[in-house]
Amino acid sequence: MAKEQPKREGKQLLLRFPERSDLRERLSAVADQNNRSLSAEIIFRLEASLQDDVGVPDFITGNRIDTLEKELEALRAEVRALSMRMK
Repeated sequence: MAKEQPKREGKQLLLRFPERSDLRERLSAVADQNNRSLSAEIIFRLEASLQDDVGVPDFITGNRIDTLEKELEALRAEVRALSMRMK
């Protein structure tokens, strides 16, 4: 007996990718890395792009990744220093 698929909710949209474009393949690869379907990846990225338009702070939208990476490295250094003191 075939496994029943859950009923999908929401409106469907036919999306055409430009000919000779690898956009679909790139999106699909990123979706796999993020454990999402291609559709979920596209929705995620569209929602993020719309947040940029309505004044969501840069640190949420990813426009300041370089700053966040520096802050993360500083925190890692502090954790290393604390763990060395505890030994």
